[in-house]
Amino acid sequence: MRYSVRMFSRRYIRGFCVALLLLCLGGWVWSAWGFATIAYAHAGYFIQCTTVSGTVEIGIAREHSNRGWFGQVAFPNNATFWPHLQPVRGTLFCHGGFRVYHDTTPWWDSTRTRHTMEFWTLHVPYWFLVLVSSGLLILAWRQTRPKPAAFPVEIRSIPVAN
Repeated sequence: MRYSVRMFSRRYIRGFCVALLLLCLGGWVWSAWGFATIAYAHAGYFIQCTTVSGTVEIGIAREHSNRGWFGQVAFPNNATFWPHLQPVRGTLFCHGGFRVYHDTTPWWDSTRTRHTMEFWTLHVPYWFLVLVSSGLLILAWRQTRPKPAAFPVEIRSIPVAN
């Protein structure tokens, strides 16, 4: 059997969608027991991505450090499989595991100078990511399936009697 470009592209697209679904499911299971974060701080900005308690948290902040890349893994006792986010001070939206949060936090540096750190966070529940990646997989599977070719039927012309 010869493989065509369409067959390879179909496998790559389907493989990507299956990998995305497995990544979301694995992250959801991991977040029930563990806490993991990866962040980057440079030129006054801080960007982080955290997984904990059934959610993915994406945050952006203004920070006065240039630490570069850093990460943390921990196993908290209070992690849960389903997100239980409570509205706290600075919460703009909190429902169904989604939360948008904005706040300013004061901090002091080594010279005892007071600074404020403004940050925004977005919590997205894993159930939503699994639902979206499953829908994407179904759509990709249906759109990339091979189309059956019609049978080569030749219609003979029938002489018409006048």
